[in-house]
Parts: sequence; structure tokens; C-alpha cells
Amino acid sequence: MQARLAALFFLLWAWTEQSQQSPPDLSAIKDECTEIKFLRELAEHYKSKLSTMHDKQPHLDKEANMLVLAAAKHRAGVQAKSYALLPAAAKEIAAEQKLRTAAAAERIEPLLAEAQKRMAQLEMQRAAKATLATSYTAAKNTGATGNKAGFASPCVVTASRTFANPEKCTEDPGTTNALKQEAAAAEAITTLPTVSNWTATPYTDEITIKLKGKAVNTAALTTQEGCGDDNTASSHGVAITGITTAHKPPKVETTEVKTNNKCTSPQPDDDEATKAKKTLTGALCATQTASTET
Repeated sequence: MQARLAALFFLLWAWTEQSQQSPPDLSAIKDECTEIKFLRELAEHYKSKLSTMHDKQPHLDKEANMLVLAAAKHRAGVQAKSYALLPAAAKEIAAEQKLRTAAAAERIEPLLAEAQKRMAQLEMQRAAKATLATSYTAAKNTGATGNKAGFASPCVVTASRTFANPEKCTEDPGTTNALKQEAAAAEAITTLPTVSNWTATPYTDEITIKLKGKAVNTAALTTQEGCGDDNTASSHGVAITGITTAHKPPKVETTEVKTNNKCTSPQPDDDEATKAKKTLTGALCATQTASTET
């Protein structure tokens, strides 16, 4: 009987103890995919933790009721005093567990909601990146030569966007296992640093303009479109054969735009220049390097 009481006291004590968990190592979180996986594992971890606390309650209540019956049964026995103390202690432990479960739910449920919102935000960002593919129609030259060479309209092309699904996240067993361990070690999501360096990093659109001919600078596109005698494609000036965009990490670049000294045509007046630069490709040409395709 003494052994039974000792075991019971141990179980009651163990139910009241909460394991102490160390902060997680976030080294496996490197991009949106791994953060999404981590948050999913973290959500499952908290759901399981909360579920376990709820599952304890019926067992504690049952033990308390059993001890009440045992105390009544052994009221006149040698262990009467010991049994008399246990029901009250068990009921107190069960009541404390209810309070702990309620407190845990109050703390964990908002964390689960935040994790769900963060996952939705990351999925939206991945989808947005996938839809930012922009293509442009090629502007054809007029076929004229000399100072009349150029485009039907000053550097005007049509932009269109193609919508695509985001790339699938790769499944790496080692990374997944590491993320599970990190999630299981998380004591509270509010104690974790915000992992958003890869989503907060600004990206720039790198514009590549491919020209057919011998153009080596953007001057012919921003002022005297074509200047055919100087930048010839056969004998028909310069033609844009394609314009593409690509997302690149930010970096400082200096582009030197050389003056086309061989153009003999008069420069357009300020109004015409302003109008030309307001066109889509005119603005792009003024700030980006033209890649030459011969």
C-alpha cells in the first residue's frame, strides 16, 4: 500500500510539472519555403501541446474521484489519515490543471493565429513574385536611313504581364527534420526573432534591351531614335529585338551613356525630349544599359 501511495504521489507531482524548453536554433530557416515549413511545424507543435493539456483533465478528475472513494473505503483503516489528505490534494491539482489549460489556450491560440497569418502572407509574397514576369513587344524601325531612321513611334513598346504559379518548395528530408526539431524546441513564437530578411530585402527590376545593329549606347534611343548612319542594322538603322526584365538583388551600378557625335540631325526641342522620355521605353532607355546583339 505504501508503494501504491508513493507511486500515486509521484504521478500527481509529475502532472503538475511543465518541461522547460530551450530556444530554437533557426539556422535551417533560409527563405520563404523554409519559414513556411517551420511555421507549419510550430503550429502543429502548439496544437499538440494544447491538446495534451486538455487530454490530461479527464484523467485528473477521474483520479480525484477514485481517491474520494478510496478515502471513504479506508476511513477506519491504518492509512485513513493518508487517504483523507489525498482527495483534497487531487482536487486541487485538477483545478490547477484547468487554470493552466485555460491560461495556455489564452496564450497559444493567438500565437497559432499569428502563425497562420504569417504563412498566408508568405504564400502571397511568393505568388506575387511569380506574377511579376513582364515582357515587351519589339519596336520595329521605320526602314529609313540617315537622320530619318528610327521607330514608328518614339521608343514605344507594349508591356504585358504573364501570370504563373510560384515554384514549388523543394522537399529535403534533412531540412524538414531540422525544422521539426526547431519547432518542437520553440517555447513561444513571441520570443523568436522576426525572420523576414529575405522578404524585406528590396529587389530591382533589371531591364535588358536587345538591339539589332551596332548600337553600343542608349543615346540613339533617347534622343535621335535610330540615327541610322551611325547605328546601322543593315542599312535600316537600329531595331529593338527584345526587352526582358529580371528581379535582381540591389547593387550600385554606374552606367555611362556616350554621346552619338555622328548624328547630324538637330536635337529635338525640350518639349519633344520630355515627351519622348515619358514613353515607357524612353524612361527605361534613359536609366538602363542597352545590351547589343549583332
